[in-house]
Formats: sequence, C-alpha cells, structure tokens
Amino acid sequence: MAQASGPRADGFRGLILNQTSSEDAIRILGQPAGDKTDRLDLSKISKWLDPKHKEKIFRQLSFKNVGDFSQIQLSFLENKLVIIELTFKKNVAPERVNNIFGVEFATVGGQGVHRICRMSRVNIRFASLPTLYPFSYNMIGISDKAFVWVDCSTGDARMPGRIDRTRQISRVLERK
Repeated sequence: MAQASGPRADGFRGLILNQTSSEDAIRILGQPAGDKTDRLDLSKISKWLDPKHKEKIFRQLSFKNVGDFSQIQLSFLENKLVIIELTFKKNVAPERVNNIFGVEFATVGGQGVHRICRMSRVNIRFASLPTLYPFSYNMIGISDKAFVWVDCSTGDARMPGRIDRTRQISRVLERK
C-alpha cells in the first residue's frame, strides 16, 4: 500500500492527477480490463463540482486485481487523469487514511463532535470525533489539488471498521 513517492492526496503509485495520461497509466498498470467513455458518478460531492462531471466525456480505464486492490478505476478528461478510484481487497483501518494520503481526514455525518470545514469554496459539516459508526459512512480529506472521498463500513457501531473504496478527485473539476 505504500506509495512509491510517499503519501499524496493527488497521486498513487506514480499516477498523478492533472499530469498522468491514459498511455502513462497503461504503461504503469498494464492492459485495462475495461475502457469506456462515460460520466462521473460523484453524487455525494456533486454540488462542489462543475456540471460537466455529468457529461459523457470522461475516458474510464478499469484494472482488476492489482496488488491490494480488487479494482482500480481511472478517469481522464482531455487525456489528463482527474480521478483515481481504489477498491480495497484487504482490510485497511480508517485510522490509516491520513497516512495513506498525507492529508487530514474527517468523518462526514455520524454522531460525535461537529465542526465546519472551510477550504476554498467548500463548506461541509462533519463529525471529527465519532462516538458511534454507522454500518457505512464516509470520510473526506481536502488538499490544494484534490478532494479525497473515502467509503468505509463496519459490522460493529463501536468500531471504525474498514476502508472499502477511495476516490481522489482533482480540484480541476471543482465548481468555479
């Protein structure tokens, strides 16, 4: 799981948002299992994003069973990487997410101590110290170059559970 160049919100194992081309990604990860053009499914943060994310203009490459991941999906706009989506095979504790991506994360919703996160034009109310965890919940981390959305699940409301999927989303897609 360690990243070759260290943890970063805008990259993963040599893939860097706004820089990596689809050809670079194929060279790094090998032949994709899927290649299509579609819109982005980012409903939970869609109000933060430019409406073009709903258009079928994004090339999406899917890679299956790559290392610790059951799937890696990459989305490109004008042949530049704008989203890295990782679906985890192994159990990874949500407490590790800050170290994986190099930014501070907070739990969205849930019960706990609430505060407001203001970064650029983004305002979100979130629980920073959850006391109980819903069976599925989300976390958000924000850097100057990317939003990182994390899907988590647990079978015990007293335990944080595991990371199921992460999405690193370029702020190039942010609503201006």
